[in-house]
Amino acid sequence: MNKIKFFLTFFTVFATFSQGECSERITLKDVRPLTEQLFEMHVTESFMSRELTRRSLSLMIERFDPRNEYLLAEEKSPYTQAQGDRLKKALLDYQCGEYTLYIEASNAIEKGIIRHRKIRKTVKKHVINNYQAFLDAPAKKMDNPLENENQIRDKIENSYIGLIQQKLKERKKDHFSKSVVASIIAFQEMNRVEFEENYLGAGGRSFLPTLLVKTFAKSMDAHSDYYSHEEAAQFRSSLNKELCGVGVVFKRDFDGVYIAGVIQGSPAGDSGKVREGDKLIAVDGHNIQNMYFKNVMRLMKGKKGESVTLTLQGKGKTAVKSAVMKRRPIVLHSERVSSHYVPFANGGIGVIDLPGFYSNGADISVAGDLKKEIKALKSRGNLLGIVIDMRENSGGFLDQAVKVCKCFMPRGLVAIAKYKNNKVRFMNHVGNKPLYEGPIIILTSKASASAAEIVSQTLQDYGLAIIVGDKRSFGKGSMQTQTITDEKAKHFFKVTVGRYYTASGRSPQVVGVRSDIVVNSHYFPYKMGEKHLMHALSADVLTQDAFDQLHQKVSMGSWRLNSSHATQVVPYLRPKMSQLRKRLITLKSNSEKRLKKNKNFQYFLKVGNKNSEESPPRFGLKDLQMKEAEAIIKDLVTIQQL
Repeated sequence: MNKIKFFLTFFTVFATFSQGECSERITLKDVRPLTEQLFEMHVTESFMSRELTRRSLSLMIERFDPRNEYLLAEEKSPYTQAQGDRLKKALLDYQCGEYTLYIEASNAIEKGIIRHRKIRKTVKKHVINNYQAFLDAPAKKMDNPLENENQIRDKIENSYIGLIQQKLKERKKDHFSKSVVASIIAFQEMNRVEFEENYLGAGGRSFLPTLLVKTFAKSMDAHSDYYSHEEAAQFRSSLNKELCGVGVVFKRDFDGVYIAGVIQGSPAGDSGKVREGDKLIAVDGHNIQNMYFKNVMRLMKGKKGESVTLTLQGKGKTAVKSAVMKRRPIVLHSERVSSHYVPFANGGIGVIDLPGFYSNGADISVAGDLKKEIKALKSRGNLLGIVIDMRENSGGFLDQAVKVCKCFMPRGLVAIAKYKNNKVRFMNHVGNKPLYEGPIIILTSKASASAAEIVSQTLQDYGLAIIVGDKRSFGKGSMQTQTITDEKAKHFFKVTVGRYYTASGRSPQVVGVRSDIVVNSHYFPYKMGEKHLMHALSADVLTQDAFDQLHQKVSMGSWRLNSSHATQVVPYLRPKMSQLRKRLITLKSNSEKRLKKNKNFQYFLKVGNKNSEESPPRFGLKDLQMKEAEAIIKDLVTIQQL
């Protein structure tokens, strides 16, 4: 098998299936062997069962039409509610390498798209000709299943109204005209057609095998998946924090493709010719005006050292300019660990932003970057406390999570991995003085997931950190094997191979990491987390016997728990009561009093509880949650110095 790495992350490459450019085009004959390969590794699923067949038939439809836009309820139900002989037939077909019902579902999808396009054509003309009537018409919430074609029409019209209303927020009303509205609708049409092409005609038939493997993988659990070449490349860049290119970030709008950002130190940044807000006219002489966005991105790709010419139009200008640049490797510094020093008392507080658990296998890693930042903070003066911000951290490589824990732990068990057939592996830290031994606040949210939860809960288990944030983190306590980081892999996939537990025997799977002090993030009103995902693995903890046996094995393993190190053992299913955690009652009480008096924070909660989809107003401070985390660490330092 190709080189495989373990990682823990919650990361969605695309919201919908994308055909992309596969590393190797697969056929229907490849579907079952590839799926069986995933079954061999999966932690709970070993074969295609009746339940997985039911899930996969439903997923085939729901992943295509999650918002009930294309298919009527009666057209969906034979697949989303399949039972009896239909399920039996689908299962027998799979075992024979045949996919009759899935092909039937694919045909139903194709018919739904053709009908949708026909209705769109009529609605589009109506909205454009009567656009002034829709400028003040609010979009409705229409999530119910479709019962007839009139409802399809209403939903299409509503989607156009929603888009017009969205653009009205960005532009003045008197700037709107019939041609502007036509451009807005044409923009949405292009995005829809780009998505729909995956399912139509020859393109749909060639994509079907990939779609089936994706569907079967997703039916196993919420995080197993199969990827196209383009999806894998995007995922790889996010984990490695580097890419090969010229260093521009694009955004597509209804009137063109624009430069949304320029990476400092990149070819684009060094050229002085590419600026944020510039409109992209052409790439290497290819006019991109009516081109699918994915095709524009393909034009931008190339090998190290190869040149690319961008034709651009400056913001508010009519003249065009050209920028010729050579592609080269670019490190994404803005997505790596960073810190700043906040003076306080006889020293200062270090605030560290830890956005992910990344590594390129060479000179870039989150553990290496964290060590540099801690040393830099210490050089500023007496480092009295640290706030580690992991609110937007969705995970990454397991080995990096273990190495990050080592920066703060003297020694001890970091995590326990439990695989198929109850095979167990433990990851421990065997030595060296911690890089930092003072008070730690870890700031989390409902978006903090996976490897971020390992670090949070491990340091909580040992009494080394206090967790501040939403009531619970995301709740991803599973680990995946993947081939995504291997550019030469024949196929790109990730499959869930185990659950992980921290030293107390707890797993964050489904339940998340519980905050010691609740200070809500902007995510608090929303339904987020593993428990809201389809087919998530169940919650779990190690049994008392397994916990005791494991710690017995650890004590006889690569390091020994003698009397001087016995304090490193944590209690079963709860954190160790350290000096730090003994301050919790006081810290929690002080925080509650501060937040109750904080008018900005109370207004923030009030707006959030309305679950408003409107952009929230300013609350007097940029980051209320971070401000309170800093107040808590300062409170803790003050108490300890008394």
